[in-house]
Amino acid sequence: MATAPGDLPAAPDWPPAGESPARRRDRSRPVSPGDIARLTSMRQHLKAIDNAHGGGAALPMAHWYLRREVLPLLNGSSGDHAIYTLIDVVTQFQHDVGWMAYDADQQPLATQYFHAALRLAHTAGNRLLGARVLAAMSHQAIYLGHLREAIDFIQAARNLTRQIATPRTVAMLAAMEACAQRPVTPGRAGRP
Repeated sequence: MATAPGDLPAAPDWPPAGESPARRRDRSRPVSPGDIARLTSMRQHLKAIDNAHGGGAALPMAHWYLRREVLPLLNGSSGDHAIYTLIDVVTQFQHDVGWMAYDADQQPLATQYFHAALRLAHTAGNRLLGARVLAAMSHQAIYLGHLREAIDFIQAARNLTRQIATPRTVAMLAAMEACAQRPVTPGRAGRP
């Protein structure tokens, strides 16, 4: 037996009359461990799509999900540990979406996401993640032919991690700086 749309009972989480779902979603609420697990899982799924099919395939979904589902959680309240974990996950998500935009040759959007990720890494005090974002920004600057900017980004990353970097991180940052020190033909740079 079919029912008309007006005959359906209201779902328990149905927004009150006159309130749009988007407005309801923007309300602050505490961040739960389930939220962090969901975001981490979605980030991994979108990254897998990106790796398999390129940034152009995953970018629209990742951009939508980040703006509609992830960023509103930053307005939520939670304990110190949970909020720093959330900020780290959101930073990594923005970093990934920045790479997707880079791969899809949407450089202004990539720049926006890289800058947003860097701000959040700074907010969380996560120097290693901040250095990773600065390395991505350096890579993009090399691709765009902004070599002085690329050198500045990578030197900032090296300074940021001077006391805490692993040998692998030191080597990666040194290699990125070496790339920035020599001219690169746009379009030939690969992801580090």
